[in-house]
Amino acid sequence: MSLKLIKRGNVYHVTGAVYGETLRKTTKTSDKKLAEEIMSRWEREIRDRHVFGTRAAVGFSEAVEAYLEYGEDRFMSAVVAAFKDTPVTHIDQAMLDREAKKAYPNAANSTLNRQFYTPFIAVMNYAAEQDWRPVRKWRRPEQPKGNTDWREPEEIEALLKESPDHLQRAIIIYIGTMMRATEGVTLDSKNVARDGSRVVLWDEDTKGGYTRSVEPLSRAREELKGLEPGPVLRQRDGTPWHAYDAVNLALKRACKRAKIRKLSCHKLRHTGATWRYALDPDLPRLMGAGGWKSLSMVQRYTHMATRDLRERLIAHGWSI
Repeated sequence: MSLKLIKRGNVYHVTGAVYGETLRKTTKTSDKKLAEEIMSRWEREIRDRHVFGTRAAVGFSEAVEAYLEYGEDRFMSAVVAAFKDTPVTHIDQAMLDREAKKAYPNAANSTLNRQFYTPFIAVMNYAAEQDWRPVRKWRRPEQPKGNTDWREPEEIEALLKESPDHLQRAIIIYIGTMMRATEGVTLDSKNVARDGSRVVLWDEDTKGGYTRSVEPLSRAREELKGLEPGPVLRQRDGTPWHAYDAVNLALKRACKRAKIRKLSCHKLRHTGATWRYALDPDLPRLMGAGGWKSLSMVQRYTHMATRDLRERLIAHGWSI
């Protein structure tokens, strides 16, 4: 008899027997890949005990299992797949950097930091607390300074005139809700109030990993009223955008026709934040609506708008 995974509720459990040793344990995770890694490690441990005797060194996957008693499993599967049973005392900075690049070869430093370095460091700090390895400081990838490029309302009006209806709608909704690029293309109408007055972004769909709600600006509210079931943003033929890169490509072409600087979904988010602060100068409210984790991250929007921006926005139909 071998070990197998069984899902009970949202959590995977391992049951079965290896070398006559029966095992019935919870992996404490809802991530199937991570649960499979944990099950494989348990099976190897049982085999090694029977063949080689008790192992003294603590492996990385064992440290992960212990960490999950109180920690999160978010993004953990890729890290476990990289280090497997490597003893925690054998992992150094060079190995960390190498495995991070192998796991996410085309990722930006911000993604590497969030999806690989952060869960790795959490486990290794826990291992140090348990005296499984010495305490040390881990170096993270260098983070670029935030890009706060935004657009004046007159530029957006010129862009809208050169955009087909489906792209106009996407532009207005991205600005009016300050959604991140992926949040926009995955937004479903079930998470939008019938009158367009509120958009709820659930934790599993957000970069920050927590639920937030947004009260769209006036022109976005009009676009969000009485939606059909399914994805909110759609292409010309009515099918959902397959990825935000496709929206960015459409924006690039429209900007060229409008003879304005190139725009992206991310810059529409910056534009929406700048406009919202001009209309309602409340930093904590802006931070909550945009999903930023600290006031310092939103303070940059207080310095970018001209004094007459509020009046120009209202003249173009944008209001709280």
